[in-house]
Amino acid sequence: MKLYSQISTNALVPAGGLLPGQVNTIVAKRLYQLGDHLRSTRGVYTHHGIYVGEGQVVHYAGDRAKDADSARVRLGTLEEFADGQPVEVVPYGTCLPPIEVVMRAHKLLGEARYNLVLRNCEHLATLAKVGVPFSTQVREVLAIVGTPLAAKMAASFLAGGAALKFVGAARTMTALSAAGGLIGGGPLAGVAVTGAAIGAASLTTLFLAYKDDPFAPDAERHARADARRTGWLTLLFGALGTVALVSLLGRGRGAALVSSGLKSVGKVVGGGMAAGAVVCAGAPLVLAAVGAKTAYSRSKKKGAKGPAEP
Repeated sequence: MKLYSQISTNALVPAGGLLPGQVNTIVAKRLYQLGDHLRSTRGVYTHHGIYVGEGQVVHYAGDRAKDADSARVRLGTLEEFADGQPVEVVPYGTCLPPIEVVMRAHKLLGEARYNLVLRNCEHLATLAKVGVPFSTQVREVLAIVGTPLAAKMAASFLAGGAALKFVGAARTMTALSAAGGLIGGGPLAGVAVTGAAIGAASLTTLFLAYKDDPFAPDAERHARADARRTGWLTLLFGALGTVALVSLLGRGRGAALVSSGLKSVGKVVGGGMAAGAVVCAGAPLVLAAVGAKTAYSRSKKKGAKGPAEP
């Protein structure tokens, strides 16, 4: 399957998108090219399709008066596809040759496998465009809900810690010692291991949103790479930071240091040592989630501005 760089193909399409009322002009001036992946705003989501020429688009469509089962891949006009909303061309770094994209789109006509998460209109368009079905909308939703989800999980950890305020110190220390033993350390190392393990497991879903897409423009790929890198680094430093915090607040040495340090942290949520352990486990998770989202947004804005002039 041969891919080619798509740079000049969309060069004639205005960046701000085009309104349905301009369709005749668009077709006459051929501002849309065969095989273009079109995107039309629908409020909180976007509708996708493949332009196959002569003002026609292959896309998932259905009877709004019926249920979702009526949705199937159909051949419609640009006006029908736009549905009164702006239309723009989705940029790609690499994609299949236009004629192959059009042929693939036509082969999908009649398909009735619509699924909001696993087989939506964007999956259809990307399957025709690059041969691999994926949805950036689904990934973006994961990115949007990932941070508050991480915060909610951490809040649950805190609530759980407060409820465990009467758990014996010996039981907590035993658990931390076991965790720390995985890296050849003691209970203090167990604090870092616990925080990193919980954070890594929870961020797996979030980082699906920042998975590398070899077909995306370079700016998008760089933004996702920045998010992944920042998230993992923040998670690491967050875990190490909790260790430093426990050491700073603790008194004594060894187990006594960890025990008193965790108790001091636990007082924040009205708990004891167990609550402190839960707080230390949840903090790196929240920091990593926020760090990844912030890095992605910053990199996207930087990419949109383009390289600075010398």
